[in-house]
Amino acid sequence: MARSTNKKNTRSSAKALARKAKRSTQTVTTVSGRVGGAGDVREHVVQPRGLVTYREPTKVPCNDCPFRRKAMPGWLGAANPRSFIVNISIEQPLPCHQTMDYADPDWKEKWEAQKTGNICAGALIMSANMSKLPRDRNFPRMKPDKVSVFGTHQEFIDYHEGAELHSWEMGDG
Repeated sequence: MARSTNKKNTRSSAKALARKAKRSTQTVTTVSGRVGGAGDVREHVVQPRGLVTYREPTKVPCNDCPFRRKAMPGWLGAANPRSFIVNISIEQPLPCHQTMDYADPDWKEKWEAQKTGNICAGALIMSANMSKLPRDRNFPRMKPDKVSVFGTHQEFIDYHEGAELHSWEMGDG
């Protein structure tokens, strides 16, 4: 008799956990963009912590990574600096633009499903520079480097918004 009660309790516990996991997903709105392309406002479903398997980050920021202090000022493709910061703040992984095939019409969906590309090392290092640890223990982390990568969100925003030209204001043609 106690055995069937345990089975019943286990089954109801599993159902309760499944309901809780379903409730804990969130929908957030972000602006996505790419170097040389059009950005758009999108809604993303953020999975509960620990349920996402992330792509590996690049080993180091690429030479033209927008998070490097020596990046070309104001050149962020279609996305403005604040949209980058929003994505970092809600712990949405940012792709390294050199690892993405932007010619593929499904690149956004593949990236969001973590099926293609690599996570941007520069974005992860900037988070580490601010001593920001992700809530998801599976989210990749990198060591701080305040010499070559911006130390704060505001530094990143000021650097790119302070440029004479802004790629996100140029459009496609």
